[in-house]
Amino acid sequence: MVQPLVRICTGLYAARSYAEAHGLPKTEDELADHQFVCADIEQTRAPFHRWLRSTVPPERISYTTTEQAALEAAVRMGAGIGFIAAFRAEGDDDLVEVMPPRPEWDSPLRIVTHVDLHRTRKVQAFLSHLKEAAKEWRFCA
Repeated sequence: MVQPLVRICTGLYAARSYAEAHGLPKTEDELADHQFVCADIEQTRAPFHRWLRSTVPPERISYTTTEQAALEAAVRMGAGIGFIAAFRAEGDDDLVEVMPPRPEWDSPLRIVTHVDLHRTRKVQAFLSHLKEAAKEWRFCA
């Protein structure tokens, strides 16, 4: 069984060092003047990476990987502008928001349970606990 839990908001960020060295785009038209980091998979399911690949010329994508942690590290090291979950970037003085999260970039986080175990008392207790805890999580502003 699949149930929605929360939505993860994602924005476009750059390291402060990148912004100081290269400036930041003020409009979408200026994106083509900058370097980006992006998922290595061209047919990615992540809506923000699909948007980036359809908006930015391929030669402006300077770093790709299949690991989200490596993409975030590349942004933090100044390799280019890239997507980071807003809750991870919030309050980080070394990151500059280039474009705030957009609803079309949101990613759903879902709970998946095996159909044969879903109704068991233990699983239901855990799901109740998880859903209650998720009410306090700040994945989206």
